[in-house]
Amino acid sequence: KMKHLLYCFSISWAASPFYTFTRLLCKLTTPLLTFLDSYLLKLLLDSLDSAQDVQTPLLLLSGIVALSLVIKVLTSTMNGMYTYTSDMQCNVLNHFLQKRVMDKGLDSDVSLFDDTQKFNHFSTVQRDIQAFINYFWLAMEAASAAVSCGISFIVLSQENFLFGVVILSLYPLHA
Repeated sequence: KMKHLLYCFSISWAASPFYTFTRLLCKLTTPLLTFLDSYLLKLLLDSLDSAQDVQTPLLLLSGIVALSLVIKVLTSTMNGMYTYTSDMQCNVLNHFLQKRVMDKGLDSDVSLFDDTQKFNHFSTVQRDIQAFINYFWLAMEAASAAVSCGISFIVLSQENFLFGVVILSLYPLHA
C-alpha cells in the first residue's frame, strides 16, 4: 500500500537524508542510462544496416561505441555507489530504529520486561526491524526495472515490434 511505502520513506529520510537521496538518485538514473544504452544500440544497428560508404560509418560507429562505453562506466559507477550507500544506510537505519525502539522500551513500564509474552514481542520487533524498511527499496527496484524495460522496449520496437521483443528477451543474458 502506498501509505506504508511513504511511511518507510519518511523513516528512511529521517534516519539519513543524504543516503536516501543518493540511493534514490542511483535508482532513478539507472533507467535513464538503460534508455541511452538502448538508443545507442538502435543507432548502431541502424547505421550498420544503412552503411553504404565505409568511411562515414566508421567514424559514426566509433563515436557510438565510445558513448556506449561511457554509459557502461557510468552504470557501473552508479551500481557501486548504490551498493555502498545501501550498506551505509542499512547501518544508519538499524542504529536509528534500534534507538527508537530502545526509547520506547525505556519509556514503558518495567512490568513489560517481567511478562515473557510482552518481552518476546519486544524482541521480535527488534529482530525484524530492518525488513520493514526493505519493502520501500524493493518497490523502488521493481519500479526502476519496469521503467528500464518499458523505455528500452519503446525505443527498440519503433521500427519493428518483433525486433524489440527479441532484443529485450536477450537483455537478461546481457545483464
